[in-house]
Amino acid sequence: MPVLLLTIFLDLVGYGILIPLGPLLFTDPSSPSYILGSASPQTGYIIFGTLLAIYPLTQFIATPILGQLSDRFGRKPILNITLLGTAISYVTFAVAILTHNIPLLFISRGIDGITGSNIAISQAALADTSDPKNRSRAFGLMGAAIGAGVTLGPFIGGIFAGPLLIPGLGYSTAFWFAALLSFLNVILIQFFFKETYKPIKSTDKINLTKSVGNIVRAFNLEKMRPLFTTSLLYSIGFSFYAVSIAIYLNHRYGFTSPNIGSFYLYLGSWVIISQLLIVRIFAKRFSENHILRSSLFILSLCPLLIIGSAHWWILLFITPFFVASNSLTTTNIAALVSRSAGPTIQGEVLGINASVQALGQSIPPIIGGIVAAAFVYWSPLLISSCVLLVAAIVFFISQKGPKQAL
Repeated sequence: MPVLLLTIFLDLVGYGILIPLGPLLFTDPSSPSYILGSASPQTGYIIFGTLLAIYPLTQFIATPILGQLSDRFGRKPILNITLLGTAISYVTFAVAILTHNIPLLFISRGIDGITGSNIAISQAALADTSDPKNRSRAFGLMGAAIGAGVTLGPFIGGIFAGPLLIPGLGYSTAFWFAALLSFLNVILIQFFFKETYKPIKSTDKINLTKSVGNIVRAFNLEKMRPLFTTSLLYSIGFSFYAVSIAIYLNHRYGFTSPNIGSFYLYLGSWVIISQLLIVRIFAKRFSENHILRSSLFILSLCPLLIIGSAHWWILLFITPFFVASNSLTTTNIAALVSRSAGPTIQGEVLGINASVQALGQSIPPIIGGIVAAAFVYWSPLLISSCVLLVAAIVFFISQKGPKQAL
């Protein structure tokens, strides 16, 4: 289990490392690490947005395929291959930063998105090794690993971005560090991880379009269509916030990469508090329907409050409400999806919901970059608020009472 939890942690660390570095690499010509030469910041918004989109888009396509491969060949070999690919992607990204090679940056993020899908394999291995009685504890630890990765990824990116930390490496230092951790993880999996799943021989072909099939299936389940629509809109709305907040902090308040990393550390501490305390308290007192009716509306207001904040310290008071409402939303959407489906299709509908949210995460980075370039840097936050409000309205109209299980 420790090796699996480390694997999950590193996946999220690698994704988060780019967050505090992006604004200074792509959208701030005054930064000594700006890698676009004479290109305008508007071009940087589009490049950065597209770069961020590649990861969830390739993950959306690759996750179901890797899941099928792990069922065919076992968890361990697929974990080893994907972890090695992740390490290679970090090395590639570091070299691309040093050489200002933009195409190489895109190749790196594509590799990372495909191999970063090993989080699903790690989840399957955790399920293999825990009986139903202990499974909630195992997945609780997995949630903690995810929270730690989301928290520490941007923080590590900010700290290791200091140009004086290792002279000559600059912002690439964080990715060399991530590559080193991933190579270490490959060694740990190889020598300390025992296979958890005995492969079943099968003549079935690997379904390369399963992710697309999941989306089609989501909107063919008539009784669950409004819930999946809410899930998709929520994922899109939140992702607009996630891909733009670092740029907002840099341009509005002059945050450097260490400042952005520290902000994410503060944000992450509230994620932990929300997951361990607030979500549990609300779950004991209210139904999923009641929680989501309020949490989605509160969540939709927070980006507007951020835009209207004249001073950075005001965000310290907005962040707890934003994180708590987001934690309540994510947890209760998954719970409601599970409760709305019959016991025979639990795995299917949860997999469909994962595909729906992965698709939602791949849309905003590209649109956000274009919108920021065409209008103003905080415009993606405005879109975030609007989409989340639509999600709240869709849910309120369609989920007025408990639905009959499929």
